[in-house]
Amino acid sequence: MRQAIHALTLATALLLVASCSSLRSGDTAMAEPVGTSPQVAQATPMTGPVPRIDDRFTWSGQQSAAFNDMFVTAREERGWRLLWQLVGEDPPGPLPEEAMAVAVFLGARPTAGYQVTITDVLESPDEITVQYRETPPAPGATTAQILTAPYVVELVPLSSLPVSFDTDG
Repeated sequence: MRQAIHALTLATALLLVASCSSLRSGDTAMAEPVGTSPQVAQATPMTGPVPRIDDRFTWSGQQSAAFNDMFVTAREERGWRLLWQLVGEDPPGPLPEEAMAVAVFLGARPTAGYQVTITDVLESPDEITVQYRETPPAPGATTAQILTAPYVVELVPLSSLPVSFDTDG
């Protein structure tokens, strides 16, 4: 029963994200392209005060409702709520007006011990680039033999520039 509810929640969230992905203006949650941009070399770390909710600006975990690799940007409250449906939890609070959220969902991994971190958020004149790193379990480490779906969500200063995601390693 729990798997059926999980699958239904995931399917609903994916449909909502997919329906929003064609709406570039008034952005909600949307999957973003992956790849290395030529602007990354010209980019500098994003500046401005880091928005926070209850003194936090990043959340991560081993288990999300997204069982596919996915990259999401949420610039307004509706997208923020959809993003947290993919996490499988309630949002920690409303999205601050001066913030947008970027998220990396790794999708299904065969064991516990996988992690994802956002290592940098870079800004160029043409785009924001979110660099992230997936860390697998250490070789020979004892890990639970269960499917996991690691994720990371981070608040960054609001920008209207397009967002791309790129692995840093």
